[in-house]
Amino acid sequence: MAEITYGDGGDFFGDGITENPWSVMKPTDQASAAFLQILDEIKPDALNQLKSTVYPLLPDEFTKFVGMRGLAARLAYHLKERMQPSQEVPAQHLERLKQFNLLPDQLFLDDPELETEFQNLKQRFPEPIDALTDWATSFQISGRPVIQLVIESLADWKYHELKGFTVNSGKWGVRVEYLADPERDSKEWDLRILLGGSVDSLDAPVGFEFRLKRPWDPFQERWSQAEARIKQEFEAELAEYRQRVEELAERRGSKAPRKRTPAEHFRWLVQYQIDGLSYAKIAEEHGKRRTTVSEGVQSAAALIELSLRPPKRGRPPGSSDSRWRHRANS
Repeated sequence: MAEITYGDGGDFFGDGITENPWSVMKPTDQASAAFLQILDEIKPDALNQLKSTVYPLLPDEFTKFVGMRGLAARLAYHLKERMQPSQEVPAQHLERLKQFNLLPDQLFLDDPELETEFQNLKQRFPEPIDALTDWATSFQISGRPVIQLVIESLADWKYHELKGFTVNSGKWGVRVEYLADPERDSKEWDLRILLGGSVDSLDAPVGFEFRLKRPWDPFQERWSQAEARIKQEFEAELAEYRQRVEELAERRGSKAPRKRTPAEHFRWLVQYQIDGLSYAKIAEEHGKRRTTVSEGVQSAAALIELSLRPPKRGRPPGSSDSRWRHRANS
């Protein structure tokens, strides 16, 4: 089965911990957004319940979670622990996350300033936190990256409400749409999502200007010849410009991205985890092998740190018939 891979936020992404590691997007952000979009498509009641039961309880101060990824991550970790106390991350999850050099939970657990702010908010606003925990539990969404993105989306809605912006009430919002965009990796460089929008990853982007080395003289050259010459000259300078920018990004510790595949694995994951369908039923519906579906579901779940429900165990085929035959012969 082809491995599901995700880009690192843009054409380049730094591996190490930056000055503000919470501002950098990760593969788990993209995967979580894809999961939430498909969740809304297959199970629209999930988003509807979030907006009707959790959102009305949010205080204005919840806008602090907009752009404050460390605070959102800390609350998400707290909710995950409430749903699955002291549960160790499965080895397959750790191995999956290791491929992307993802930051451990210890990053925010060791931040005393962040911890103080989180504990303050937790004590002041227990009701919305309880409601959010109940919502995540009811839909078996225990993956911390997904919960974090839900928290950030709720904060986005509250921020927009306070600013008087019109928000599309039927969708998750621009944050999820931006992160889930399958074409984004090929359209732009790595961007950081901040409170006021997005800023360039490079502190001083390299400019690009094109000047003809030899202008077109219609008395000396046919247009078809000049056009071909100019295009060749432009493409050569454009290639050189790209090389300069990529070399700058690489000097700052970045790397080329992993490209994303279609999000069908997340569709299977939603159908398995939330709709309760079996691997065999999903495979039959999509014309796939059962092993292809099971491996896809497990790979997608590992990427968003989601603990899968145990498979449903039914009565062995023919057991009822055997019992009746036994009674008839007794």
